Amino acid sequence: MRAETKLKSNVNLSGFISEEYLSDMKVGRFITNTKRPESIIGFQEVNAIEFSSRANSPYKLEENDNSGMSNLNVEDKKNQRSAENRFDSFESRLKLTVTVLMSAVPFCHYIFSGAVLLAVSLLLIAIPASRREILRQRRMVLLTVIISSMSLLVSVINANIIGIFITWGIFLILMDGAYLRSVMNSYLLRISSLTVAAGGIITALIVIVQRVNFENPDHRPYGLAYNPNYLGSIAVLSAVFVIVMLFDGNFKQTGREIIVKSFYALSLICDVITILISESRSSLLALTAAVIVFVFLKGHYVITAVCCVAGAMIWVVGLIDPGIFSWTNSLTEVFSGRVEIWKDAFKSFSSDFFTAMFGRGPMTYYLVKNSEGLTEANHAHNILLDTLINAGIIGFFIYLAIVADILNKAFDLSRKGDKTSFILITVAVCGVAVQRIPDVTIMWHQTAILFMIICAAKKVND
Repeated sequence: MRAETKLKSNVNLSGFISEEYLSDMKVGRFITNTKRPESIIGFQEVNAIEFSSRANSPYKLEENDNSGMSNLNVEDKKNQRSAENRFDSFESRLKLTVTVLMSAVPFCHYIFSGAVLLAVSLLLIAIPASRREILRQRRMVLLTVIISSMSLLVSVINANIIGIFITWGIFLILMDGAYLRSVMNSYLLRISSLTVAAGGIITALIVIVQRVNFENPDHRPYGLAYNPNYLGSIAVLSAVFVIVMLFDGNFKQTGREIIVKSFYALSLICDVITILISESRSSLLALTAAVIVFVFLKGHYVITAVCCVAGAMIWVVGLIDPGIFSWTNSLTEVFSGRVEIWKDAFKSFSSDFFTAMFGRGPMTYYLVKNSEGLTEANHAHNILLDTLINAGIIGFFIYLAIVADILNKAFDLSRKGDKTSFILITVAVCGVAVQRIPDVTIMWHQTAILFMIICAAKKVND
């Protein structure tokens, strides 16, 4: 009776309510949610009809008469919800799978990791859902397209075949980084860090076995990377990742969390062992700088000052008497042995206006060292000089803009309260910057993708 009374009261307003609205009410389309009638005079809103019992409704026959249309609508909605659920589930699985794969490939054999990275990158570009995630990072995508197009054109002009292939690699890795930045969240960040921690432990075991089995004691272990310096760079980035997560205080100290923290600590120890066995002096220097920056960002300014002063004093004493700390003299040789390479790289960079502005494409130093009589090396052993001869002044500023975009994202996360991601990205950038003074190991697919994963760190939504 209540439903009939309400309906009659609304029918009495037929002069004010459209016939379409009355028709909709009769077939029970406004049981839960209703749209506002198109024409109501003197009313702000008309309440929806509440059928407390559809069986007692006087309009049961009318509703049954339209059952075909109603059932069709219900089935359409069910199919739509089912498709959306499958789509959401597929996207979730894709995000998790890509995150795990990207976090694991730096610790695989460099040929296998390159093949997996290529396959995953092409897959992300081909799938519409992941392509939309990539395009959300508009600034990153724009800078990537510009630098890749310029590098490809310059490589073609200079007949730099190696540069053409490397340019596509740079493009795909930056696109992967854009995807990870879009989809990353607290859960995926934790999964990524655990995967990297496991990779660090496995790599240390491989390096130890190599050290024991190598007949030549002067032969430096390289793990599954191409050379020991790449191995050291991977270990530094892994150490940065796990040390930040180890001292992240945002998680409750439950029994499960203590196990996870212990796993991070073990991985950190293994990363340090890997760096020491690889004898990568630039990696040791980078890790030291990263730890100092980390302590500073955590607010321990006194400890930071003490570390800096102690490090400077040890360095000075080692230079005065190399017999006291032999490794300080070894670190000095890192720079002294590269001075001639740096001079030759600058000479090649300033050889003509076109090279100075646009470069000659990736791996320029390696390709011209014989024809121009440069010091024997595969690259310029300095990220600034190597970028200048490869991409010129214009390309250098584009890469600088990409780094600025990464740091801007880190500061934006800090303003949103995500201190962990801010510290992680900042420490990684500082560590990479220090290590790239005497080397350019970041221009290797294993180190590059691990760096992009760290730079994609995020616990809060954009």
